[in-house]
Amino acid sequence: MAKGTREQIAEQNRRYRNKYPEKYREYHAKYRREAGVVPVLITSPAEKLLRKWEKRVVRPWEDLSGLTVEEKRKRAKRRSFEARPGLRRFYKTCRKEDIRRATPGWADRGRMLAIYAEAKAGGLEVDHIVPLRSDVVCGLHCEANLRSIPGVENAVKGNRFWPDMP
Repeated sequence: MAKGTREQIAEQNRRYRNKYPEKYREYHAKYRREAGVVPVLITSPAEKLLRKWEKRVVRPWEDLSGLTVEEKRKRAKRRSFEARPGLRRFYKTCRKEDIRRATPGWADRGRMLAIYAEAKAGGLEVDHIVPLRSDVVCGLHCEANLRSIPGVENAVKGNRFWPDMP
């Protein structure tokens, strides 16, 4: 193995790549063929992010060619959580902490629980009308800021839209 600092090794690799570009291309083409890596033309920032996710937790035996971008993104996210079990717990803990901090002392917890129960019974999700966390505004976790809406509508809304938005 080459000895030296990371920068020295990177410089040696750069010189070799410039001196023997054909060998370098052949070596990497052979590697891509054997590993089953297919070069893909990336057309949007969303696809670029998806490729980044796929690189992190790719499974070469899994055929993703027939899936939509959304399905691929969901699979990659799920695999990321599988690869790092503490990540999901971390996100859930952060969410609970956001809700705890956004709940005022005067909030009617009984009414809020009733809203959550109604939503669950109707197959709906509870939405914060003014998002708890956003770049522009932060709402409260209280009964006046909650409503029941379909899950798809809640996912589309995200934390980007609210009434009287500037």
